[in-house]
Amino acid sequence: MPRITLEMTLAQTAGTLSSVIDDEMILMGANQDKYFGLNVVSRSIWEALDGQHSLNSVCEGLMEKFDVDALTCRADVLEYAQQLADAGLVRVVDP
Repeated sequence: MPRITLEMTLAQTAGTLSSVIDDEMILMGANQDKYFGLNVVSRSIWEALDGQHSLNSVCEGLMEKFDVDALTCRADVLEYAQQLADAGLVRVVDP
């Protein structure tokens, strides 16, 4: 998987299973034995990865929704998006 940048647009990979339990969302790739537990922030990121918006745009939305500064938001979104990409749960959408 390429190194994820803020200019990239990501989309959820087809076949990723998700379920909401209380306030947490659980994700599991169709061909994986491990899962991801998403809190309210990571769930907001996941739901924004629709193949239509760059990670920069995702950060803008998160900064409006949560009390977070731009530097922290960008660093955290990049790290989380890279983890999702490395796990095969998202893919880069061609511009």
